[in-house]
Amino acid sequence: MLDNPNRSASVGQASFLVSLGGGLEYQFGTPGEGRTARLGLRAGYMVSALRSDWQLGDSALAGGPDASMQGPFLRLTIGGISDSDDE
Repeated sequence: MLDNPNRSASVGQASFLVSLGGGLEYQFGTPGEGRTARLGLRAGYMVSALRSDWQLGDSALAGGPDASMQGPFLRLTIGGISDSDDE
């Protein structure tokens, strides 16, 4: 790749992930009575069930980093709903 800089290369690793967790949501306001808002919180753990070796194009690449999407996560969601009758 360094000898010919006009060439491109693709390096990657494939994974199959499983997400284990739970969450809570709270809705402010009553649906059908104007604008409402929703707040959600999800927490869990992402497990890498299967992971391939690093690849450079179609060839295996040795000595790649031990990178993984595995680990705990926390996700906050914020949303709002506006009835079309209010506008």
